Amino acid sequence: MENPYGEFEAGFDEANHWAAALIEWGDPASAFENKVFWQVLEACLSAMPRRLAQLFMLREVVGADTEKLCQEMAITPTNLWTMLYRGRMSLRRCLERNWAGGEEVQC
Repeated sequence: MENPYGEFEAGFDEANHWAAALIEWGDPASAFENKVFWQVLEACLSAMPRRLAQLFMLREVVGADTEKLCQEMAITPTNLWTMLYRGRMSLRRCLERNWAGGEEVQC
């Protein structure tokens, strides 16, 4: 069985100290004013499963109520939080590759 913490554990050395280099994201406020950031974010969201991207946008950007989202999507709160976590991690990886890392957009 695959270790679900493998990616997380890879950030630590043998003495359990943080060893992974952090990616410089720059100033978040200025990113929101940057047209290229929004294009990369849109590309990253498009690469995600449609329902996951929709939940992320409704909850994190629009600020939709958790209870209402669960009712509309016919999911439990636990399922919602799991899906949002997966969406955040997917977006983080994509944005690190294509925004913070400055590479081509390929999520």
